[in-house]
Amino acid sequence: MLRTGVILGLATAASFALLGGAGTRAATSPASAMGKCAATKLKAAATKANGKVVCRANAAQRGAQTDSSCLQRQTDKFNRSFASAETHPPCATTGDRDAIESKVDAFVADLANELVQTAGADRCAAAKMKAAGKKAKGKLTCKAKAAQTGRPVDQNCLNRETAKFNTAWTNAESHPPCNTTGDRDTIENKVDAFVNDVMMELPATTTTTTTTTTTTTVATTTQTTVTSTTVTTGTTTTGPTTTVTTTTATTTTAPTTTVTTTTTTTTTIVALPCALSVPTCGGSCPAGQVCAAAVPAGCGCVTTTTTTLPPCCSAQQVKLVSSQGTLTVDGLPSFTFPAGVKTTLDVGPPDGVCQHDVIIPPGGFDVPTFPITALNACSAVVPLGCESGGNDGGGVMWDGGAALGVAQDDTTKHGDTSDGVCDTSTGGCNTNPGGAGANSDGDIDTIYSASGVGGVHVRFDVPVESITWIDSGCQPPTDACCAGAAPDPGETILSDFVFILSPTTGTATAQFVDKNADGCSFAGSGPAGPSSLTGSPAPGPCCVVGQASNVAAAGVAFTGGGPLYDLLFSSSVPSTIAECNAPVALGQCVVTSDPCKQ
Repeated sequence: MLRTGVILGLATAASFALLGGAGTRAATSPASAMGKCAATKLKAAATKANGKVVCRANAAQRGAQTDSSCLQRQTDKFNRSFASAETHPPCATTGDRDAIESKVDAFVADLANELVQTAGADRCAAAKMKAAGKKAKGKLTCKAKAAQTGRPVDQNCLNRETAKFNTAWTNAESHPPCNTTGDRDTIENKVDAFVNDVMMELPATTTTTTTTTTTTTVATTTQTTVTSTTVTTGTTTTGPTTTVTTTTATTTTAPTTTVTTTTTTTTTIVALPCALSVPTCGGSCPAGQVCAAAVPAGCGCVTTTTTTLPPCCSAQQVKLVSSQGTLTVDGLPSFTFPAGVKTTLDVGPPDGVCQHDVIIPPGGFDVPTFPITALNACSAVVPLGCESGGNDGGGVMWDGGAALGVAQDDTTKHGDTSDGVCDTSTGGCNTNPGGAGANSDGDIDTIYSASGVGGVHVRFDVPVESITWIDSGCQPPTDACCAGAAPDPGETILSDFVFILSPTTGTATAQFVDKNADGCSFAGSGPAGPSSLTGSPAPGPCCVVGQASNVAAAGVAFTGGGPLYDLLFSSSVPSTIAECNAPVALGQCVVTSDPCKQ
């Protein structure tokens, strides 16, 4: 939930660095609607748990009372997310918001009781609480991915969260004084119990997955084949009632090559076009399907397709250089954004669905200062670094081994200038002093969804400062004149704000949304939106020098000042892979722990 200023360089800068380091994967079935509902609820619980832990940890670090408004912001976000999930049925469970909320609150209170043992400032306890909160959020997010994709929970994802927790805990106890020590396992057990409890309460109950693997040793070539069979069956009723998914995998391994064949059969019980005689099936089916006794309830119409899939790509370092792009701010004419943005992406190893963690190292995001001719000004975008971790940014990449529907790089920003939580102004929906448009407070929610095309998908976040000013030495402003320029004393600053830049190869959408129904979603130029641009992933299959992608960015900005005040922006910037290098040790990045900037 990010509140920003004139985001003149925002969208453009964001669009500069997109990874093109992996290949395409052929189609598989999208996640079930019930799985998506469960995933949304799990993510809501994860965000609330971590957010409330951070509220309490910040208080412990200062030796102060917990900020009640901080806690309330987390509750409000949770309620909105839960309501949104249940307004997009089907959901396997409904009416369980209060039950999950109680579990989250009990977990947070239990952590505080275990770790906060003094009324004074306790940095060690604060660090431990944050580690526990991040682990809970991380593990619930791993489980949410599984619910959304209909796949088993990725053990590598869970193991990464445990490793991060252990590292953070050790770091906390290596900086005494600590009022409690040797309690890592106790807290870890509490986190795991909480995660499992929430997961049991929010299942995607219509899907069961069984995997059988047989391994032999031979010499052969690399190949992956997926056979997907969909069976439709049922009784005299109509509409889906249950889904059973069975996956059988046979893997043949040689010293240097691997062959994997996977057959996936998805059975949905609905009204049947063929007879229910078991075990012999009869009757007619649509063209291309046959009637078969393939499901526990009887017969169904079966369609089988076979697709070849590439393996996941390995860890690597990718360097990108942008070419000329475009930026649109509010109703101003679109203008050209200069070439030359350089981005370094340190890409970690893949998990079970070919998803990689991405870190932008220090100095890995370099944006040239550029002119905004419509404002007669120069503008600079300066990376500020992650809140913790020592890097410039972080994100996620899905390589060519990721199935269609797995990459969550479609990015939507919803902004509210007067949400009543992040912004509490009382001067009305206007740009007058005290009005909602006259400050830089507000709420921005970022929502991710699946992209429906193949290729190498990337999204990442970089905290930056955007400064736009009228440079007395650059009149009129040009690329050459603004390059390397900085504001001098006495020059007019049009905007100076901090925000999180979020470029993507998917579709970027932004709009103002009245989240608290006070009749005020923006005050200023707007427009309300939505405004959308669609990027394009590199073809892959892995990092290939010279491959191109297009990065889109869209967002809302609360500038707090004229002439535009609250506005929308969008950008489209092409980039090319300049280098594919050996992997480096992957660092860490917590972009922000501020709930109003997430």
